Amino acid sequence: MHSNLLTTVPSPESILIAGCGYVGSALGASLAEEGTEVWGIRRDIGALPPGVRGVECDLLDRRAIEQLPRAYDSLVFCLSAGGRGTLSVYRSVYVGAFRRLLDHCAFRRVVFVSSTGVFGQRSGDWVDETSETKPLLDSGRAMLEAETLARSGEGERIVVRFSGIYGPGRTRLVRMVEERRAVCVRDQPRFLNQIHRDDCVGVLRHLLNIPRPESLYLASDSEPATRAAVCSWIAKRSGQEPPETIEADDPRIKEDLRGNKRCRNDRLLESGYRFLFPSFREGYAGLVPVREP
Repeated sequence: MHSNLLTTVPSPESILIAGCGYVGSALGASLAEEGTEVWGIRRDIGALPPGVRGVECDLLDRRAIEQLPRAYDSLVFCLSAGGRGTLSVYRSVYVGAFRRLLDHCAFRRVVFVSSTGVFGQRSGDWVDETSETKPLLDSGRAMLEAETLARSGEGERIVVRFSGIYGPGRTRLVRMVEERRAVCVRDQPRFLNQIHRDDCVGVLRHLLNIPRPESLYLASDSEPATRAAVCSWIAKRSGQEPPETIEADDPRIKEDLRGNKRCRNDRLLESGYRFLFPSFREGYAGLVPVREP
């Protein structure tokens, strides 16, 4: 049963998850199953998984935040702006709400979930934690500003940049292949950097517990692959024809403002994390049924 945060006091070892959506809810469920005291902020606490103590709160409402208890052990901030918005909308979520929460509460360790959207490379360049950040979209610009806020405070502050998240219930690429909407551009390899939802949970659990963490980690699986390679693998496994290959001047092609890069995860691996799904093959194996052509 969910409880109201305002009537109870978190323990010294409690973890607050701000934003219990696709990744946050899975993280909360995983932590709660092993007996960790987990508090989850969500507008609709009825959607929280069992074992997570509900915090019905709109983080865009300053007065609501001011009613929260002030002390927790750790914070995982993984709020999503949802859909497409303006720079001001993204800033209100990623920067404004985050700042208000940090100003009101005290945490020993803070993990801020960011995105590889802060990169702007377009030519398939390799990127890591030291690479230049020049976001192409407003969401990435706001996220980069929030990263600066996350890394500037007291205590242990960690930023983790997730690449494209997929997993149960999030299989857009699989649907595109099945519906014959996936296409590949001839002589223009577009790299996909992905991470399975369960590895997102694993990485966050890892970063909540490792001693002397770095301030920034890039979290993506170990094999950046071209869109053509991934879509062809999905098609073969599901018994379908491979995606159509089209020319670069085809009118169906639109500018991809997400950039084109390959993400390195060396720092994360060196910290001791081991991926459950080190490549798209292991990750999609449980999501794509095997069918004969």
